[in-house]
Amino acid sequence: MLKTSITYEGTGTQAVFDIPFDYLKGSFVIATVDDTTLDYVVANRQVTFSPVPASGTLIVIKRQTSTERLVSWQDASVLKASDMTLAQVQQLHILEEQQDWIKTNSMVTDDENRWNALNHRIINVSDPINDQDAVTKNYVENLGNSFKTLLDTTTTQDIQRLESKTQEGLAALDLQTTLDLETLKALSEEMKEIAKDVNVFIPSVTENIISWTNKAGLPNPDPVNIKGEQGSPGKDGTAATITIGTVTTGEPGSNASVTNVGTDTAAVLDISIPRGDKGVDGTGLAGIATTEEAIAGESDTKAMTPLKTKEAVAAQVPEIMQETLQNKADLVDGKVPTNQLPEMDYVPNSGVGNEANKIPKYNADGHLVFPSGGQLWVD
Repeated sequence: MLKTSITYEGTGTQAVFDIPFDYLKGSFVIATVDDTTLDYVVANRQVTFSPVPASGTLIVIKRQTSTERLVSWQDASVLKASDMTLAQVQQLHILEEQQDWIKTNSMVTDDENRWNALNHRIINVSDPINDQDAVTKNYVENLGNSFKTLLDTTTTQDIQRLESKTQEGLAALDLQTTLDLETLKALSEEMKEIAKDVNVFIPSVTENIISWTNKAGLPNPDPVNIKGEQGSPGKDGTAATITIGTVTTGEPGSNASVTNVGTDTAAVLDISIPRGDKGVDGTGLAGIATTEEAIAGESDTKAMTPLKTKEAVAAQVPEIMQETLQNKADLVDGKVPTNQLPEMDYVPNSGVGNEANKIPKYNADGHLVFPSGGQLWVD
């Protein structure tokens, strides 16, 4: 943790920021916004900016004490405690600022005794000698070029040897030498062994480390970590959409299908639904119903013409009218006799009146009696 500086993040509205460390003069306090100096005022252990720092900006407030003496000493002068304190505090502040500078600008060791370069470049490094020496970019590149040259050279030499032995065998055949089978077999085996050593370095990868082996007994290149740094997250894709395109009717017995004629992110679905199988043919009508069949209700399988329908209805009207006349009531003095009233419950006059929860009902005389006691009838 630093003693002589503090970092804030701008909000776009905050202009005043606290100073958590001591200082001897306001001029010893330096404030920057994104490494740029804006107008600010130091007072009462606070820094006030004008204008207000923008949102997301990096605000750094630090102390930078002057190395010029704040107290001058002279022979035979009065030695004041305040002067001595001022001089001592100035030296203390300068030492604290040096310590903070070393922490932020120099290579330091962490809690596990490891050197931390704090994302700074290390330059002017010699080539490594011992196994645990650091290597430079140039050294690694030269090592890779040397390996390629060695591979190319080895391959070229082996191919030349193979060609030489091949030419040697062809020359012997051309001269029709009396080489025996064993000699020819030995020559063939030697050529096979040479061919095995062409491109002798065989790579293999284990847990991101590539290494090489060879059958020629040559020194193998050093293993190399081939895993790169993790890439930054990609941008969010656009939301997918689905719409219905055309809907068609397929042939009976065919399969239903859905086809995307759009894109992966904007699907347009064409749908095909098969037509159902043809139904069984009906039996049809048995002809035209007569008036008598229509009246008797025997025309379920025959057609009814408008004329026959009218005749059937007209034939039934007298019967309906006769039944209605037979059921009519005979009025006596303009009233329906009691013996001709429909069967129902009647409310006597004494049970109606103005009592609560009473409803109008007919009495024994055929009058409609209301809760108030009033009656209604037709003369």
